[in-house]
Amino acid sequence: MNNTMRSDRPSNTLLKKLLLAKRTPFSYWQNLSLRWKLTSILIFAAAIPAVLTTEAISRVTSEKYMENLRSRLSISNRQLETEVADIEQKNRVQVNTLGKILETNRINWEQPDFSTLQEWLADSNLTDAKMSNNFLLITNAEGKTIAQTIYTLDGDLTTYPALADNSESRFIPIKLPTGIDLSDLAILKNLTQTKKSISGVEIFTSNQLQKLGLDKQAWVGIRPQKTKDLPASKLPAPEGTYPIESGKIGLVAMAAYPVYQNNKLVSIVLAGTLLNRNFDAVDRVQKLADKDKDTVVTLFAQDLRIATNVPHIDGKTRSIGTRLSSEVAAAVLDRAQPFRGRALIVDKEYETFYTPIFDHTRQTQPSQAKPVGIYLVGRSIQSIQAALLEQRIIGYAISAAAVLGAGLAAFAVVSTIIRPLRQLAALTKKIQQGNLEVVASVESADEIGQLADSFNHMSSQMKESFEALGQAEKNYRGIFENALEGIFQSSPDGRLLSANPAMAGIFGYDSSTDILTSLTDFRNQVYVHSHERDQFQTLMQEHEQVKNFEFEAYRQDQSVIWVQMDAHAVQSSSGDVLYYEGIIQDISDRKRQDEILEAMVQERTADLATANESIIALNERLKGENLRMGAELNVACQIQMMILPKPEELENIEGLDIAGYMEPADEVGGDYYDVLHTDGVVTLGIGDVTGHGLESGILMLMTQTAVRTLQEIRETDPVVFLDTLNRTLYKNVQRMNSEKSLTLAIVNYADGKISISGQHEEAIIVRKGGQIERIDTMDLGFPIALDGDISEFISHAIFDLEIGDGIVLYTDGIPEAKDINKVQYQVERLCEVISENWHKSASEIKDDIITDLRRHIGTQKIFDDITLLVLKRQEEATEKV
Repeated sequence: MNNTMRSDRPSNTLLKKLLLAKRTPFSYWQNLSLRWKLTSILIFAAAIPAVLTTEAISRVTSEKYMENLRSRLSISNRQLETEVADIEQKNRVQVNTLGKILETNRINWEQPDFSTLQEWLADSNLTDAKMSNNFLLITNAEGKTIAQTIYTLDGDLTTYPALADNSESRFIPIKLPTGIDLSDLAILKNLTQTKKSISGVEIFTSNQLQKLGLDKQAWVGIRPQKTKDLPASKLPAPEGTYPIESGKIGLVAMAAYPVYQNNKLVSIVLAGTLLNRNFDAVDRVQKLADKDKDTVVTLFAQDLRIATNVPHIDGKTRSIGTRLSSEVAAAVLDRAQPFRGRALIVDKEYETFYTPIFDHTRQTQPSQAKPVGIYLVGRSIQSIQAALLEQRIIGYAISAAAVLGAGLAAFAVVSTIIRPLRQLAALTKKIQQGNLEVVASVESADEIGQLADSFNHMSSQMKESFEALGQAEKNYRGIFENALEGIFQSSPDGRLLSANPAMAGIFGYDSSTDILTSLTDFRNQVYVHSHERDQFQTLMQEHEQVKNFEFEAYRQDQSVIWVQMDAHAVQSSSGDVLYYEGIIQDISDRKRQDEILEAMVQERTADLATANESIIALNERLKGENLRMGAELNVACQIQMMILPKPEELENIEGLDIAGYMEPADEVGGDYYDVLHTDGVVTLGIGDVTGHGLESGILMLMTQTAVRTLQEIRETDPVVFLDTLNRTLYKNVQRMNSEKSLTLAIVNYADGKISISGQHEEAIIVRKGGQIERIDTMDLGFPIALDGDISEFISHAIFDLEIGDGIVLYTDGIPEAKDINKVQYQVERLCEVISENWHKSASEIKDDIITDLRRHIGTQKIFDDITLLVLKRQEEATEKV
């Protein structure tokens, strides 16, 4: 036994060759030691939650960061507003102070002392070159200056300032003659209405700036900016959308004070600061926001940058003279709403917050105030992403350190587990070599100890199994020898390799040895029909097995028997067929019983054929009966359709436009409608008999006849009319032994009035404009032919019909018609079609209703009769004349 086990085990060299043959990631994993596999799994298990946790923390941190950033941008924006408001407030204090001085001093405003006024200006104005005012003016009541001090920025105003230039702004005086006409300033026009001081941020045109000598400071021009490959929303608005005069307009924070004497306006004091190139304000806000200069701050006049710390595309100068995108301008300037979110500024993306700047009308006429400029504070997306990336890197560094520590701990723990496993592996090799006496030492009660104990139990069981295997071989031999079925092995070419005694007995041989020596060619010695051997081999090639394969076979004495074979192919490791192995049973007795049963089946089949001929003859007779009944139903259907009112009858009724329609669900329908005209009274009848077919059709014909008779005898009382009709039909139905009944509505029209009686579906009264009135007829009658006396249930309702008004009557086949999904048509949809088409003729309305109904039904079968009656009042011939 030991020698056999050694010979079947491949050598270590062969194993190494097999492992080295394919170097795939999976093969590398297979070649790793168990220690490294377990360590890797533990590290991976620790890394996954660490990564997920880090990702979750990073996401929350990013959201918090963006939330805080937006809050800081809002604060910075308010600080920028405060900067401008402070400038405006200083101007307001100055004009109020000077205005009070002028009011308290008795001045002859008709011939003022200009030198005195100029001295007061000099005393009240900040003559220091670091002052923040651009102008302080005193004008007469017409808005022309009579005293003035005007300052402009010092330095070269024809170039764009450098980003690195943080020097404080300095002003120099401008000498201009008095008499400057400022009456076109909007703030002066509103000042005379309010009669009190006004302040605000105003737009000055290039002409107004030129009058004050501030046009050079205000000029920023229009500078190039990135436009290539940008969508229209990111581009500046088309030229002329906003009045920026090619970059020559100015944004001025100013105040005005009216001076009155004896309730008469005698003078106006004006003070203002030009915000163009006022970089002190934007730089102060930027410094308050952060120290890294990642925050950008801008003041806009309309959509034009006039003061900013945003770098231009040259990377050296401030980007004054550039314009903002059209989507932001539309939101802030057109709709007067703040804009928050990502926006393109010059050539980079920023997280931004824009708010509108309003002029003095925000104080005087708030509902008419429109933005004249914009405050902007933003932070570059690049700096935001860098900050978020830094937080993310820190988080992953902490997670990596934690995973590394977990990996070292896992390696130490796995090493203590692997050591006893290696010892068990060495003992397993000894078992491979045939030594089944090895025993592993059990040193612990944990899983490793349990594994060692199981190993010892396995080696003991293997020893017992080898012993039991020998015994099983003996038992198999006993089964093989004593089985009642023939068991065999044969080569593909038909040689018998082994056979049990039962196999020998089936084919008439004395023993297994006898059949093995005598039976050498299955095809010619056993098969009565040699092609069945070919069929057997074909099945084996295709399916590698056969089941319940029956064929006629020769016994040793050449007698023929029927046998059934189940076999399968035994193949080598390379897939070649070594031999066939199977079981054979003698089924001759069963075959004889099958032949007897087949004869009985043939006899019964002949009996059934005879019966079938009789059935065919009977069927032919029934076909004749069906043709006769079909012809009778066709005649009844024609009679039913013949008594319906003809179109020419309906056309001859003066003053009314009437159209009717009926389509039975079967050959003979149970619906009824009629239109009768007698002595100026037009009677409309519509009913629905329960059920379909011939019986319902007969009741419908009786109803038509009875209604026509009552109309001809001039019966006009609705109670007598319906009660007489009911008693007539009730007695006829009783004589027919039928349970049929019908709902019936009678409508009488004369002289613009219409009377409705009888219980039926809702009547639809339609007014000239298509308005719908649904009339419930439940309380106007009782089903006809259901009871002998219904007089106490009968009532009627009267309605006026103007020219253009009308009524629509129908049976339940219309609202209850279903489509392929079992959805009903409904009265509501019928009313919609009527209302939409009421301007048409009655015939066209009828056609539109039926067309819409058929569109709803589609391919579904019609299960109920469909009847429709449309009446519409129109002008009579005399009325037209």
